[in-house]
Amino acid sequence: MHKVPVNGRLSITSLRAEYYNLTVTLADHGARIASWAQPPDGQGISQTDWDAVRDQLLVEITYADATRNLFANYGTFHMELFEDDGFLLNKLISDAGMTVDGGSIVQGIIFAVVDGLTYAGLSAMGGEFAVAGNLMQMGVEVGEAVGSSGAISPDPFQVTVSELWNQLSTSFEALLDGMGVLENAILQDWGKLQSLYAMTQQQSGGDSLYWDPNTTGRLVRAARIGYTRSALQILLPVKYQIYHWKGLQDLPESIMWQTDGSTYYIAEIANYDAYPTEDMMDQDVWSTGVSRSDFFRDSADWGFITSTEIGNVWFVLTFCNQTPNLVRLTNSTTGSLYVSPFQRVSVNFDKEFGCQYSVTDQNNNGKEVTQFKVVQLEDSFYITSPSAVSGYCISQPLGTQGFVRCPPAGQITLSLG
Repeated sequence: MHKVPVNGRLSITSLRAEYYNLTVTLADHGARIASWAQPPDGQGISQTDWDAVRDQLLVEITYADATRNLFANYGTFHMELFEDDGFLLNKLISDAGMTVDGGSIVQGIIFAVVDGLTYAGLSAMGGEFAVAGNLMQMGVEVGEAVGSSGAISPDPFQVTVSELWNQLSTSFEALLDGMGVLENAILQDWGKLQSLYAMTQQQSGGDSLYWDPNTTGRLVRAARIGYTRSALQILLPVKYQIYHWKGLQDLPESIMWQTDGSTYYIAEIANYDAYPTEDMMDQDVWSTGVSRSDFFRDSADWGFITSTEIGNVWFVLTFCNQTPNLVRLTNSTTGSLYVSPFQRVSVNFDKEFGCQYSVTDQNNNGKEVTQFKVVQLEDSFYITSPSAVSGYCISQPLGTQGFVRCPPAGQITLSLG
């Protein structure tokens, strides 16, 4: 009942409505309220009641200002990270030996890109870097809900290389819109303001939202590492595949990994002598902390077609489980096997006319979540009729022709969405 004299003296309708009016400087209101040591005359308000109301409003303003500052810092970070209008992405396209105006089709999932930014680039570094990652995850959840155009979508996308920046930037804009919705909701809810304020204070722990504006530049540099990694996970599988050969091959160090007496290396699809450049592999891949085991064995969101000469096989299917759940891959002729979270398996089999596959989620009572069929046509590998139930995504399948030493190969990826 004591808000009326406060609002009147500030010449506003509602002080609390000012919290989410970002055109208003709350500190100005706070300075005026703090200067009112005495209750207004003729209102019948005791000094004790007046002090309690004034002090409560000053606390609310402090909390609202902290929330505004947090989201303002995020806005600065977001704009600096993505303000290059695709320059970094275009550089990575060039580094990968592709052209921006090429007709190659790339595919990806926006959630995976954001995960790369937040976990690989930010949260994984801990401490001060976790704040931006935590905020981005919240913004994605809100952006998915409010994006009427489906800009932040759990579904895989397929676009030409020339359209990739437009695809990503639309989602980045939706992410920023989601941040605005999130900020507005917090500023209108006293309970949320209290909770957020506690998290914005300097503290240890992965849930911290403490953000020193002086760290914004370091946050941007860290996020670009995750952005680089995520972009290459979209680009490289279009042009390159992994080859797994017997023995220790004499190859450039930058493009290979040797383990268990055999060699994995990356080269162009259907041309095992054409490698990505040493500069690209060293600067864009290994320098960002990518594990060679993850890269060459399709873990941690890496997913390449893999062709192998290990064993007496003709077709090689690589199935990538990019979900946090244990899944079971079953085919119609040879049985089934389990695939651990964020791992892949290579399934080798002789020439057949076709094989039906089913995938069940063992963390979801063995529910069947996807089906697809592998077929052979001469020396080529095809994956047909992929489908997934709601809550899961199956990637556009990839397949190659066989040639000297390398049997036909294919790759398909399951993710949540």
